[in-house]
Amino acid sequence: MKIIFSGGGTMGSVSPLIAVIDQLLSKHQVQPNDIVWVGTYGGPEEKVIAKYDIKYEAILSGKLRRYFSVYNLIDPLKILIGFMQSFNIMTKHHPDIIVSAGGFVSVPLAYAARLYGCKVLILQLDLKPGLANIIMSKVADTIAVSWQDLLNKFGKKHTIWTGTPIRRQITNPICGLLDPHIKIYRDRSLILVMGGGTGALAINHLISSILPQLVAEYQIIHLTGPDKMIGVDLPDQNRQYYQTFEYVHEELGYLMNQAKVIISRAGIGTLTEIFAINKPAIIIPIPNSHQEINAQYFASKGAIRIIEQNDQAGNNLLSAIDSIFNQEQETKDLVDQVGDLVREDATVAFVREIYKLLENEIN
Repeated sequence: MKIIFSGGGTMGSVSPLIAVIDQLLSKHQVQPNDIVWVGTYGGPEEKVIAKYDIKYEAILSGKLRRYFSVYNLIDPLKILIGFMQSFNIMTKHHPDIIVSAGGFVSVPLAYAARLYGCKVLILQLDLKPGLANIIMSKVADTIAVSWQDLLNKFGKKHTIWTGTPIRRQITNPICGLLDPHIKIYRDRSLILVMGGGTGALAINHLISSILPQLVAEYQIIHLTGPDKMIGVDLPDQNRQYYQTFEYVHEELGYLMNQAKVIISRAGIGTLTEIFAINKPAIIIPIPNSHQEINAQYFASKGAIRIIEQNDQAGNNLLSAIDSIFNQEQETKDLVDQVGDLVREDATVAFVREIYKLLENEIN
């Protein structure tokens, strides 16, 4: 069995598929050389995939925008080149199935796979289907969805609810820190700030604007994303309580489990992982994006606090943090309720769909 996974540019479409790869490698008779990953040039996914000793192939990808942009004149050519590269990958690796969780890098690959006669399985993560998955759904054999509310979003296509695969490193984290530069101080409650796999410069600026108030009471570990660190000046007595890292891999699950509160964007993969470990979260969605829909859905269930990215965000964030710590039990009860919506066997269910499409028994 040969499987090509695809996704990249950001980690949103990558992390759930990493969970699937972990499951295949650890629980099934699948070897690293049975898997290929197709992603972007220089994307954050390449470093993560390298840890699994999996072959990585990069292709050009263009974004199809629903608004005017000068890039709309260039990207069709990139998509065409990406399609040609994808078909070359098909003939080189002879895959049985293509698996994607979205992202425009996967679009030419999905259509090349259909032309090649290869099965296509896509995973819809966000509560509003993105354009890439809408386009790929036309050639997909099966569409797996993260939430039951999505089952009717793709017309008559074969759609099944699997839930969102969650990485084992989140639910079963390492028992300590491998990186000696990361320190957790037991005299302070830990707040973990994440901006997604590529970071979020707006969140970084927001945190820096209220950092003196934060480190006066809490310890902050801030995952800034590559090349997005911001210099800050803190009093000597509190400087140790603020640590920044561009990205962590092995330690992420440990840090998430140790945190009392997580501040993050609203990618569905990240939200699901937060709910799976029953952590209260303060969410700052990307303005005018699908993330706002994700955030509103879970806020309506009382599971998260939403902070809009505007001029009042700093004060609102401080108030939200104080509210969570002052109503800790109430917040935990709400998070537990949404945790019940997270399908615990999502990774197993998704792997089962791979084998179904290939008409193989799970081994």
